[in-house]
Amino acid sequence: MEVDARRAAGVAAGEPVAALVSGGLDSAVLLASLAADGPVTPIYVSCGLAWEPAEREAVERLRDVLSPQRVRPIVDLVMPLTDLYGDHWSVSGQGVPDADSPDSAVELLGRNAVLALKPLLWCGREGVGFLAIATLAGNPFPDASQGFFSGLADVVATATGCDVRLVAPFRELTKSQLVQAASGDVLKASMSCLMPIGQQTGWLHCGACNKCRERQRGFRQAGAADPTDYAANA
Repeated sequence: MEVDARRAAGVAAGEPVAALVSGGLDSAVLLASLAADGPVTPIYVSCGLAWEPAEREAVERLRDVLSPQRVRPIVDLVMPLTDLYGDHWSVSGQGVPDADSPDSAVELLGRNAVLALKPLLWCGREGVGFLAIATLAGNPFPDASQGFFSGLADVVATATGCDVRLVAPFRELTKSQLVQAASGDVLKASMSCLMPIGQQTGWLHCGACNKCRERQRGFRQAGAADPTDYAANA
């Protein structure tokens, strides 16, 4: 299966675009797809959450895997959430939703609003007309709706006079479809884990959290071999 994020988002080949990149599987495939036909700027937003060091390292790996002519230097932005989230598991790393937890257990208050707001402002300042986010089909949270995406972009345009579209080109696709579409190098470089385990050689997926189970399910449903190293299988 092939995915074309630019076409789905209405971004012309060769047109500059920015992408919210967490280093996870979904955003890794988004970055690769956008880079296939033009320049893309990866934006990583740090919020002070427990898994971010492993994510940020994954973003660096992805940039090494993809064309340096197409993938521009990573833009690092900071939007602290520790004051709002307090001792929540996403900050403390304690009581992380396990593999048997429902998807609702991993909802983070206003996550996409926080992640997208400052990057939208960056895009407006830099004259980039599109900001892409890797939301997939079936995402049940309110900040994954088309109404949210267009509404937030409209608010920013009203506040700044800068017209930047917040687009979700994978909203009709599943994780297994992304697995089928992506190269092995991109998939292996990605990191989708709520409690990654640091080792001298880098970070391992824990293999026991909600996101690791979701990742494993995506490979299984795609009928593809999973190249991920999981600590739980070590």
